Amino acid sequence: MFWCSCTGHIYRTHGTDWLLARTYDAQIDFQILDRDEGGKEEYAFLEAAAHISRQKVEQYYKPVEDSAAYYAALVLLPRMKWA
Repeated sequence: MFWCSCTGHIYRTHGTDWLLARTYDAQIDFQILDRDEGGKEEYAFLEAAAHISRQKVEQYYKPVEDSAAYYAALVLLPRMKWA
């Protein structure tokens, strides 16, 4: 589990929640760098790339996580402990 400073939520350390939070954090970080560094083109490009990657995660990974096969695979993972 980890706490996301941007949203104030606690997320699992695997799955799409973690990936969405990381891409959102990257997007915010690049926005801040772009603003602080005087509008450098590199940071605007990286912020746009982070935004697009977040959209791709929502488009492709979220439906997978909502499927029964995803949860069956988690149950069968030997490194996952069930408390």
